[in-house]
Amino acid sequence: NNAIGACVSGAGPSILVLTDELTDENKIVNEGVKTCKEFGIDCNIIKAKIAGGVKVERCN
Repeated sequence: NNAIGACVSGAGPSILVLTDELTDENKIVNEGVKTCKEFGIDCNIIKAKIAGGVKVERCN
């Protein structure tokens, strides 16, 4: 039930958490919100799926 990866990024800062199908995403979200509140930090949680790759139809 753990994240499979995480990173902190640039202006924001943003925190990216990677999960797989075995991960309890709600548990990670709840712990993240709880931790932010403990430090007096407002946060927004956005769940996103990894998009498919690009396909080049034609190259000039």
